[in-house]
Amino acid sequence: MALSKKQREYSGKCTYCGTDLQKGWHADHMKPLHRLCEFKVVDGKLTSIDVGKSKNPQNDTFENMTPSCPSCNIYKSTSTIEDFRKRIAARIKSLRENSTCFKFAERYNQVEVTDEPVAFWFEQIIINESK
Repeated sequence: MALSKKQREYSGKCTYCGTDLQKGWHADHMKPLHRLCEFKVVDGKLTSIDVGKSKNPQNDTFENMTPSCPSCNIYKSTSTIEDFRKRIAARIKSLRENSTCFKFAERYNQVEVTDEPVAFWFEQIIINESK
């Protein structure tokens, strides 16, 4: 599932979370482009260096690019849409189980966790346009 060209150009929103895009937004590959890199020690630190190739160069197309806020793009990384959905759900579960701050916010009704699957903004737009 992908956004139409019109939705990509005029939405002004992150494809995934729906927040308004700010200066510095990212162009994400919906179908991931897994860049190949080499690891080298530079100034005593292990550093990844892009070698200019990818595992799946067929995904490096305009049609596969979509606007994203930096946090969604970075967190999604090389995940597929379904894996990204699972990672978000797993993160919420982990926060609920392990974060005192999250438990506190939940206790005082500042956050509400639901059993609903993660729904991305673009999925809601596509559903609304089909009605």
